[in-house]
Amino acid sequence: MLSIIIKNNILSKEELKKIIIANEFKYIVLNTNYIHKIDLEGLNYLLELCYISKEFSSNLVLCDKTNVMSRLINSNIPHIKDEIEVL
Repeated sequence: MLSIIIKNNILSKEELKKIIIANEFKYIVLNTNYIHKIDLEGLNYLLELCYISKEFSSNLVLCDKTNVMSRLINSNIPHIKDEIEVL
C-alpha cells in the first residue's frame, strides 16, 4: 500500500504527542519504503516527529531500503532495511 504524506493528512503536534504519551512508545519505526508522495510539509512533519520522539524518550528509526529519506531528513536518525531489525 502506497502512502502519501502531505499537509492535508498529517496529525497535529499535540495529537502526535498524545499518542506517544498514551502508548508509552519506546520505539517509533517509520517505514518509508512505501511513501508514494511527500511534500515539504510532510518532510517537516518527519523532522518534527524526530524532535518529538526525543522529547518523550522514544527512539525514531527509519525503515528505508534505499536510504533516500535518511539522506533527505537527517543522516543521524538510525535507519534499518526491515522493521524486524528493530527487535
